Amino acid sequence: MDSLKDIIASNLKVLRINKDMRQSELAEALGVTQAAVARYEAGITTPNEEVLLKYADLFDVSLDQIFGRSVRYQNSNFEPISADLKREFDNLLADSLKPGSKSRKAIEEIVKNNK
Repeated sequence: MDSLKDIIASNLKVLRINKDMRQSELAEALGVTQAAVARYEAGITTPNEEVLLKYADLFDVSLDQIFGRSVRYQNSNFEPISADLKREFDNLLADSLKPGSKSRKAIEEIVKNNK
């Protein structure tokens, strides 16, 4: 398995190449030297937080993408919402907007008590 430093280095290089940029052009955009960009891409050094944020902004990616992380849920009990549950929620929400409905009265009471 690649080290985090290797993953970051590879991803930074791919981002630059996909934008058809030279190291010198990227260095200027990031406010660092071309030698620094070369060291980042070789995995010799890792950019500091400020430079990593500049990479993310410049290439319109998240830091998770730069770090090679996929989106995952921290809570192992997470389950995607089912279509039936979503439909039921949407119906309750729509009902809560109707004047005089039980849902709306309950919401108004909660709001009133929490002022």
